[in-house]
Amino acid sequence: MTKKECSILRGVAILCIILHNFCKRIPFAVPENEYSFNLDNVLLFWNTLQWDTIFIQFFSFWGHLGVPVFVLLSGYGLALKYDRIEALDWKDFLWRHYKKLCYPMVGGLFAYYIVRYLMSPHDYNGIQEIFPIKQFMAQLTMLINLLPEPHKLILPGPYWYFGMTMQLYVIYLIFVHKRPTAFIVIIAVATLFVCLFLQQYTSLLIWIKVNAAGWLLPFALGIIIGRSHKCCPQKHPKSVTFCAMVTIPLFSLTYYTWLLVPLAITILAIGIVPAIPRQFSSVFDFVGKISMYAFVIHPIVREMNFLYDLNPYMGILLYVTITLTLSYLIDRILTKPINNK
Repeated sequence: MTKKECSILRGVAILCIILHNFCKRIPFAVPENEYSFNLDNVLLFWNTLQWDTIFIQFFSFWGHLGVPVFVLLSGYGLALKYDRIEALDWKDFLWRHYKKLCYPMVGGLFAYYIVRYLMSPHDYNGIQEIFPIKQFMAQLTMLINLLPEPHKLILPGPYWYFGMTMQLYVIYLIFVHKRPTAFIVIIAVATLFVCLFLQQYTSLLIWIKVNAAGWLLPFALGIIIGRSHKCCPQKHPKSVTFCAMVTIPLFSLTYYTWLLVPLAITILAIGIVPAIPRQFSSVFDFVGKISMYAFVIHPIVREMNFLYDLNPYMGILLYVTITLTLSYLIDRILTKPINNK
């Protein structure tokens, strides 16, 4: 995959995530099966599809599948960048990647607490409720994902991705770098095998899905593609796209096949990149370049209550516009000084 193709994939993925995290808050939206499987949600999705709400229902139910695409790109990027280095300084490696995640996360957290308070000042009693220092420190150290029921602790919710990504860096350092590819594949398959028995243990399954263990299949695929320098889905994009579009809905019907949906969506994403028209690919490329800031900012914009008082589609349009505009401005502010040095 070229650098531009990776950027386009990021653009597609972040738009799916942004739309998902807004659409799922709309009262009539269907709940997703992101961390656990609920057949009722699947049936509700298919039974409530109507032309006037299909956009909202689609992204509410499916939009979270942008996450495995980012995980795939993480594995792919790590393999390309570090596999040629004979020996990694583990302290430097972890510190560099921690800073890359920490700086935008901390800025986003402070902005989130401020906006949340300004939107509903009467909902909070005291500084501890406005600014929960224990949760902040747990997120700052990237350890909050490891606590019991982390999905209830992490604020804002999408920021669980930071701790999970830091875990992927640790996994790469310990289990992937200068080791056979089969090593990470075996670990990913073993984790999948364990998950096969967890359908009735929802809390444990959610915990796994909020941590890196739940995303090792797309991560391993990214490593494989990065090391082999081949991208088979791009050789037959139409066939891959058709098969994936049929497979993903079918896989979503049972718990056991649902576990494979993150892998299937990454194959679909890779396959459709060559088929995206040039005028649209440039838009996705632009969004992909500011995807980090868009990820940090969109949960903050989502807290603006007035967006939900508008017509749903007007609210979505304004929400996406504000998110991408702020992301672009922050990107210009932060990167311009660096480019001028």
